[in-house]
Amino acid sequence: MAKYEFKLKKRIVREYLSGKRSYEYIAKQNGIPDKKQLRIWVAAYKGFGDEGLKHSREYKNTLSNLCCMW
Repeated sequence: MAKYEFKLKKRIVREYLSGKRSYEYIAKQNGIPDKKQLRIWVAAYKGFGDEGLKHSREYKNTLSNLCCMW
């Protein structure tokens, strides 16, 4: 079972992509201890759409590498 649900991840990614909030602010407001996790979700969403947010542990290394590309 994933630590964070798909709906939460998508809401957070969309909030960040709206340009109104920073990684730090969104992480703090949602109780996520490390803003790096948000960067990974955003990269996953940009690279793979909704599917990128549904696969967490099996694609973690790939997504971490994608995060560094932006």
